[in-house]
Amino acid sequence: MIIQTIKLTKDEYVNQCFSFPFEEEIETRDWRQMEATSQIPTLFRSSNRMEVLAQVKNALALYPDFDFVYVWKGYIQRKKFFNPVLEKATYEEGLKKSKSKVSLLDKLGQWYFDEADINIKVMEHNLHEAIKCWIQSCAIQMSTNQRTDAHPFMMLEYIANFLKAKKEENALHIQNTLIQNIALDSSGEHKLFLHLGLYTSEKERKSIKKALILLCKQYKVGK
Repeated sequence: MIIQTIKLTKDEYVNQCFSFPFEEEIETRDWRQMEATSQIPTLFRSSNRMEVLAQVKNALALYPDFDFVYVWKGYIQRKKFFNPVLEKATYEEGLKKSKSKVSLLDKLGQWYFDEADINIKVMEHNLHEAIKCWIQSCAIQMSTNQRTDAHPFMMLEYIANFLKAKKEENALHIQNTLIQNIALDSSGEHKLFLHLGLYTSEKERKSIKKALILLCKQYKVGK
């Protein structure tokens, strides 16, 4: 399925936010109904890290194009093996192989945001990449009518609030609640405000705001 794009602008960052070097396919498989995947969350909570990783690898061998498995493999790399490098590589591999990219883009965006909080030297670059990933996740959801992941809408809602883009903030909030009601995370909101305020220039904030305006207008967010 081809993803809706926008007309090129004079702003390179905005253009990158709406550039999709892949196609999206509708994912109809339900991990709860599949023997190889249904036990992964339970194993994560109750088993040792090698056992749950073995189960994920088994699931990947059976379903190498299933985003759910890459999301969990990346999560396991961070939480069980404390390896953010392999976590990022897992999400990137999933973007190349999975039918659906929505959740993987959201997780990659969160990876960039989390790493920005750890390594101040890459703060500005990672923040830009995080926002780009979240915009792409939202754009895919809206253009393919598979609105399943509320998290990137919530994160962009925070950003719109900081940029005083009230119309876009409201649209993103509505879309978030239409998918599911995720409670606002005040700590995450505070971090975003701090990062945007300290590590982005006025010009960069204008680019981000322009990208949010285009996202909400072109993809009819919240409608």
